[in-house]
Amino acid sequence: MAIFLAIALSGVKLLWFRRVALFGALILFSFAAFFNMDSWRSTSKLSQKLLKQIVKLEPSPPSNTVFIFHNMPTTVRGVFYFRVGLQEAIRMAYSRHDLGAIRAGESLPVIAVQLEPLPVIHLEWNEDKTELIEKNEE
Repeated sequence: MAIFLAIALSGVKLLWFRRVALFGALILFSFAAFFNMDSWRSTSKLSQKLLKQIVKLEPSPPSNTVFIFHNMPTTVRGVFYFRVGLQEAIRMAYSRHDLGAIRAGESLPVIAVQLEPLPVIHLEWNEDKTELIEKNEE
């Protein structure tokens, strides 16, 4: 976009018009960047709120628990929302490395053969209520 704008403006003979157009483009791109940063900032706050609610909802999950998230969006305001890093975020929130987290419909990577089934906690995404997440008893 910037290269196209530079090529288009290079053909303009009037110096004052080029400067005005350049200033206008600078203002336009600044507003676009600010709006984009605001989307990332609000999504980051939403992520922090979600992790705090999960820890409040399940303060001490059993060892090797897998959190399964149902109906969690992949984007919020055009920003990726835990497409990657969901398991790592849960592990950081609890300061434990034995926990797992996936979206419903995804599969956990197989690391070792489990002799016993893993404990599972189902969480339902519910953005319309004050709490973003609810425990789903399945």
